[in-house]
Formats: sequence, C-alpha cells, structure tokens
Amino acid sequence: MGMGASNITVIDASVADISAPAAKARNFALIAMSNGLGFVAGSLIGGKLSIRGFEIPFIFAALLKLGIVFLITFWFVETYDKKEVKSSAVSQFNHFVKTAVLHKFRILFPAFFIFCMGWSYYLLFIPVTWIKNYGLNASQIGDFYAYGSAFYVLSSGLLIRPIVKWFKGIPLLFFAIAALGFFILPLVNAKLELYWIFIPFQQFLTALIFPVGISIVSNLVTENQQGEAVGAFHAVQAFAYGVTPFLGGVLLHFSYNIPLIIGGSAMFLSCLVLLGYKKNLFRT
Repeated sequence: MGMGASNITVIDASVADISAPAAKARNFALIAMSNGLGFVAGSLIGGKLSIRGFEIPFIFAALLKLGIVFLITFWFVETYDKKEVKSSAVSQFNHFVKTAVLHKFRILFPAFFIFCMGWSYYLLFIPVTWIKNYGLNASQIGDFYAYGSAFYVLSSGLLIRPIVKWFKGIPLLFFAIAALGFFILPLVNAKLELYWIFIPFQQFLTALIFPVGISIVSNLVTENQQGEAVGAFHAVQAFAYGVTPFLGGVLLHFSYNIPLIIGGSAMFLSCLVLLGYKKNLFRT
C-alpha cells in the first residue's frame, strides 16, 4: 500500500495521456471496473488456494506480478511525450504546487479528502454495525461485500457511461456525492432489508465519483503535469484512508451507528466545500 500504490498513479497518468478530455471519465471508469474485477477474482481465487496452504495465495500473487512485468517490458508503449526539461524535478514539483495545488485544487482536494475519509470510514466499519445491531456473521457480511462489488463492476463498466458522456465536471461530482449521503444516512436504525436496496445505489455512485474526480484533476492541468496531478490526487485519497482507522475505535464507543453517521455527514460536508468553487469552474 506504500510503494506499490504508486502503480495506480502511473496507470491513471497513462490513461490521461492517451485520452481526449471528453473520454477521460469513461476511460477511468474502465480502469475502476478492472480494479473491481481484480478484487472479486482475487478474493475468490485466494480463498480457494488458501485451502491448500496459507502461503499458496502469496506465491500465486508473486507469479502474477512477474507476468505483469513481462507484459509491460515487451508490450507497454510509453504514453508520455518526453520533452527536454531544463529545470530540476524539485523545482518542477514546487511549480506544480504553486500553480495547480494552491490555485486550481485548493477546494477540490479538501472536498475529496472529506469524501474519501467518510466513505472509507463507512466501508471499513459498517461490519461492526451489522454484527452489533443485526447479529450478522462473517459469511453474511461477505455476501454484502460481494453483492456491492458486483454492482460496482457493473456500474463502472456500463451503467455510468451515458452519465459521464452527457454531464461533466464539478456539478456531476457535487450531485453524486450529495446523493451518496442520501443513500447512507437513512440506514441508521433501518431494517436490514433496506441495505439490499441501498447498496447498489451506493456502489453506482462511488463508481461514478472516482473517475469523474480524477478526470477533473487531469483536465485542469497541462499535459506535462498529468503525472504530478494524478499522483497528488491519489496521495490525498491515501492520506484520508490512513487517517480513518485511527478514528474507528474511538468513535465506535459512542454508537454502533457511527459508520453511517460519519459516512453520510461527510458527504454533505464535502458538498459544502465544493460550493466554494467559483461559478465559472462550477459550470465546467
């Protein structure tokens, strides 16, 4: 999750390089779909292989990585058009922070940080709610996650494509995050059956939010800044995910509904931050 997570930045930067602005959200959604399929397949295969020994899934994963290295070495074509750069990497990064992070992303990054923290808190700790409030066991919790993952894959690959084609930028991100809040907060003390209805909507909206967010970031910078912008965007997400576990144990002492309350409230707080965008950016 440290150095390995940087692979995501390289992948997204490559997609940004080869995609027209209008197609970026759709292409990022395909990457999200492949990630979802990988998580589903990896969980299923890993579970079966672990029957033969807990070390077997690790060996299998290592062999997959070697296969990926082989594919990249012989088939991957560099997407970035290298140009002569006279300034140092440090000065380039400082210039990126001053021109992009402090200007164009000063609202988007905090808003996405709040969204990621709320969503990860909900996703990580909702099993506590299910166990304590509904008495679910590990198998039943696994069913919910598999159910949600299936809708995430379906949404990333198919359902969100017409939406990202006709609606663009900040307004789409704003309404998607707000809608996600409406599909989390009402679950406080709700009947368990309501989760089966709300989870597909939650997964559809998250499948929409992430590619839209990264396409906005990509479109706000120059071609030479794609790597830095995408990397900074993923760093914001990683920092939010890293903060979340430290809050979990403390806040759960107050109520087992805290994952729903924190998750839903964070969505609306993120929307309030997004409202700080200037009108000309909000209409993009």
